[in-house]
Amino acid sequence: MGTTTCPSRSACGNWSRGSRRCFGARAWARPLPGPTAGDLVIDPNLHAALLDGEDVGLTPTEFRLLYVLAGERGRALTRDQLQQRVWGIPHRHRHRDRTVDVCVRKLRDKIDRRPGAHTYIQTHNGVGYRFDPVPKPTVADR
Repeated sequence: MGTTTCPSRSACGNWSRGSRRCFGARAWARPLPGPTAGDLVIDPNLHAALLDGEDVGLTPTEFRLLYVLAGERGRALTRDQLQQRVWGIPHRHRHRDRTVDVCVRKLRDKIDRRPGAHTYIQTHNGVGYRFDPVPKPTVADR
């Protein structure tokens, strides 16, 4: 009985870093509905994010970050929580660096660069980041 790679290590909690396989792989064999927000569709089966039907071209890490944030829609996640769930870095090995911030910036550049109706990732000052699509202000709103 073989195992398959989990589409998002953090999503299932069955990921084994040593074996690089998911213990709950059978659950990932069936198609999963991906989170959607406005014109953004996150497809864990394709390991891709689609904006207006076009692949955004995320790296695997950017995809995991987006998938984790979208899975906790509206809830702010701390940098420590994101490091644990996206990179698998144990709490005792974390240090104050800007890895999460840089990855969020690159992700925002890709999903917010197109003239769309939303900004997707919000900064929650003093806490971290949250996935909460907010309409972009229009010229009439300014």
